[in-house]
Amino acid sequence: MIKKLQCLLSILLFLVLSSANAARNPIAWSQSGSLPATSFIGNSYSATFTFISNFPFTMPTALTINKNVSSNSEFSFVDNCSGLKLTPGQSCSVTETLAPTTSGTKNVILTMNYDGTSVPLPTQSSATDSTTSSHISNTVLTALPSTISLGSTHPVSFQFTNDGNATAENIVQTNNYPTGFVQTTDTCTTTLAASASCIVSGNFTPTTTGSTSVGVTLTHDGSTDQALSSTSTTVSTTDGVTGSVVEKLPSTISTTANASVPVAFQFTNNGGVAVTGITITKTYPAGFSQTVDNCSTLASLGAGSSCQIAGSFSPTSVGTKTISVTFAYSSGATGSVSLTTSTTAVAGSSGRTFNLVNNCAEPVWFSFVGGAIPGSPNCTKDDDCPAGTTCGTAAAGGKGLCFYTDPTPSNNSLKLSANGGTATVSVPDYNNGNEIVWSGILAGRAGCADGKCAIADCEGGNGGDSACGPGNGFAQPATQVEFTLQHSSDFYDVEDINGFSIPTAMSPDNPVFGSNPYNCGSPGSIAPHNPELASCNWTFQTPSPSSNYIWVKAQTNPSAHQCTANSDCASGEFCGLSQNVGVSPIIQKTCGQFLGYWSVNQLCSFPTNWGVNDFFPSCVEKWTPIPPTSPPTSYSFTQLYACKPPNPQEAPLNTCYAQYGSNESSCCGCVNWNSIGIKVPSNTEQCVGTNPVWEDNVLPNLSWTKAACPTLYTYPYDDHSSTFVCRNVSTGNNNVNYTVTFCPGGHRGAPA
Repeated sequence: MIKKLQCLLSILLFLVLSSANAARNPIAWSQSGSLPATSFIGNSYSATFTFISNFPFTMPTALTINKNVSSNSEFSFVDNCSGLKLTPGQSCSVTETLAPTTSGTKNVILTMNYDGTSVPLPTQSSATDSTTSSHISNTVLTALPSTISLGSTHPVSFQFTNDGNATAENIVQTNNYPTGFVQTTDTCTTTLAASASCIVSGNFTPTTTGSTSVGVTLTHDGSTDQALSSTSTTVSTTDGVTGSVVEKLPSTISTTANASVPVAFQFTNNGGVAVTGITITKTYPAGFSQTVDNCSTLASLGAGSSCQIAGSFSPTSVGTKTISVTFAYSSGATGSVSLTTSTTAVAGSSGRTFNLVNNCAEPVWFSFVGGAIPGSPNCTKDDDCPAGTTCGTAAAGGKGLCFYTDPTPSNNSLKLSANGGTATVSVPDYNNGNEIVWSGILAGRAGCADGKCAIADCEGGNGGDSACGPGNGFAQPATQVEFTLQHSSDFYDVEDINGFSIPTAMSPDNPVFGSNPYNCGSPGSIAPHNPELASCNWTFQTPSPSSNYIWVKAQTNPSAHQCTANSDCASGEFCGLSQNVGVSPIIQKTCGQFLGYWSVNQLCSFPTNWGVNDFFPSCVEKWTPIPPTSPPTSYSFTQLYACKPPNPQEAPLNTCYAQYGSNESSCCGCVNWNSIGIKVPSNTEQCVGTNPVWEDNVLPNLSWTKAACPTLYTYPYDDHSSTFVCRNVSTGNNNVNYTVTFCPGGHRGAPA
């Protein structure tokens, strides 16, 4: 739903991952299978990598998986990931296959790339043997737990695979089975064909305590080449009761939270006999409400059985708070298991406050649009989602996702009257253990009537009378505030990548400023607090002809309102491009009411039959990097405006800041704004490289908006000069409040 969150998400996730509470990678991965240490000509070997997105939004840029191989002809890939913008919780896979044709060491390294971040995966290596021979490798399919108890039963299974290119013959199997192991399956015979596998499995029920192991060895062809597969465990006494904290307290929690934090404990009898004489001891602080306890009433806990104690906690005072439960037993065995979870309760806000101010000469209807929560479950109704979130049933291909609920004023009116209208909106902090309080976008809508808005309309918005609804973004062009509120630090920006509508500024109300100008700054402000930040005059000097950039309201009969300049129009109207649904071509140059400005990026994204090429023929023009790619490839300027790589695994149209920056002929483009007379802070990160074609053709269509507001986010990789971070406490939960002003200083941005 959000077209750009590169910096916001990248910095946000870096911070979250660096915090004491973090345990999630932005893109998590797992591996199934691996290349063998020794491979043989004529065989093939595969490994599969699965990637899952932990981003709180649909990825703003596509995931790419780069493949660095020692031999292109011997490796092949099934890549179901590159080019995907994964939704929260969505997964994809890449399978690599080695089919060696020559001897020698073969290497492959997969590297994931997202939001300017590169993460190399471990190197996979295999030494290829050119001889005709057999080689048996082994895998423990089902291993024993590290500890088990007397009387308990555990499955064990081994797999043996002939990785060679010839049949293994004269196989001799040697079993190392302890007392209590019963073999149930053995498909290994005296021969094993090339690439074939066999399995040995069984169940182990220990009869004595101590360390033990189960193992199987295959020797073949009378050689010393052995495949030994084994698994070990330590057998304890008959009790084996263990416990786990299923739901832990977060490290900090506010005393004024709007919702309780769940806590849950579980005790499991891993032994082979039931335990009795059960005593449960609990220590609960004020504010803990128990909801489940099926342990205290037990006469016995059978072998393999579990019980739970759970509740919710809302602290009533500050300080360290600990919840503990002890499970003790005295018959069948004797022992006890104690579980605890702790938090620091801090005084804090019950949420955040947004003050909305309209200094425009026309009414503005605002709306928040919440993003999908991290790791969202699928949903069909709001009850399937956590507190403070709403089910967007159309998301994830109709499977549904949970989105942060769009906050609204207490009077439910989203309309800000002209020339000074205000509203106050509370964003609750449900404090349910998540680092993120709320994340999404905010924009002003205008010209709202009859169920529609001329500016920043959205599905479900009912002409400004209601919020946009879960996952429903704004029609473009739209100037948008993007922000993520967190217990640690907030991240925010004001952007017009897809065009400009209403001048917008966002300022912290209760900040703690630092020396870094990007700390608690005010994007869009006409009077920023730090002298390193340039003020926004919101005066736009478009390239010529201005009518190619001005966005005007559509006319009922556009053919009767054709124009080439403002002088062709009636008083109060401007000559610009209008979007005329139901008319061909849809994009026409007409006189009309000023709405905003088009970005060339947005115009070029429209279908070619809409008529945009009449005004920007470069949308369909081609350019070829010099030196050329291999094989030589031409790209459209539409791709260059959008920074949309046709092949996400390669440098063309990727960021010029990251690993592709040195490839100046083909990366998307980059500019050090100070070098062209547009003031940004001196500590702004500098470009690694840039693209001269981008500088000559795209930059002139961006610099005029950046000149009007240097803190504005103007193109997909402009994050280093326009993303801000804010935190106002040294300990405890961040509680910065914000003011969002439409038309700061009364500026509407209309042409002179």
